[in-house]
Amino acid sequence: MTTPPSAHLKSRRSRDDVGLELGICGVLLVGAALLFFYNLDGVPLRDWDEGTVARVAQEIAEAPISANRWLSPTLWGDPYWNKPPLVHNLIAWAFRWGGVSTLMARLPSASLATLSVLALYRLGRELFRRRFPAVIAALVYLTSLPIARNGRLAMLDLPSICFALLAWVALLRSRRNWHWSLGVGLGLSAVGLTKGAFLALLMGALMGGFLVWDTPRLLRTGGWLLGLLLGGLPLIAWYGWQSVQYPQVFLSTNLDAQAWQRLFTPVEG
Repeated sequence: MTTPPSAHLKSRRSRDDVGLELGICGVLLVGAALLFFYNLDGVPLRDWDEGTVARVAQEIAEAPISANRWLSPTLWGDPYWNKPPLVHNLIAWAFRWGGVSTLMARLPSASLATLSVLALYRLGRELFRRRFPAVIAALVYLTSLPIARNGRLAMLDLPSICFALLAWVALLRSRRNWHWSLGVGLGLSAVGLTKGAFLALLMGALMGGFLVWDTPRLLRTGGWLLGLLLGGLPLIAWYGWQSVQYPQVFLSTNLDAQAWQRLFTPVEG
């Protein structure tokens, strides 16, 4: 029994599409890596932001696992409640692997900044029928000054953007396969464990509003909600742990001073 010519044509187009997709992703990956990794340790760590993140990571790396610094980090020996420790732990792993250096301090953020370019392209492919708008969006994002600059620094901004983009990609894909809701929950957890639960809650509210407008049936699907909950467990567990360890001062510092008040406090200078 011979295969219809239309089936051969469809199979060939499918292979061509996969090849083209891999090629585009490869070009974007190489371009992002060149931008974010070239001469990454060419200048010292910036005071305050990078120095604080690197110091917290160094104290995690130098402490034994049993000390639980990876769960409850410190800064110069005192409890550090400014931000959750996901990125600090990634830098600590880099320190253990490659030694304490400027390059290792910036390596996780640069890696996630590179990944965020591919994540934005995939988000564009979910939103647009054609590849061209997705490619243009990824290139504009890659070459914008704030992204090009902050992606090379040991800071939390680009990691949180990367996790947010991955969460949105998972959300859009979950409209066709509800199993992707686990990725939505994990993405929200990663955002919350990078910049705080308040940002994760805001992004979750935006996603909920999008689903009410676009695919309300998902909000009534038990499997979708279960996947979201399972993905959110790391964030819930870490905040629960901190609330038990430091019941008053943690909540007032992390959720109030570092999150809520920043929305309404004017920036001076």
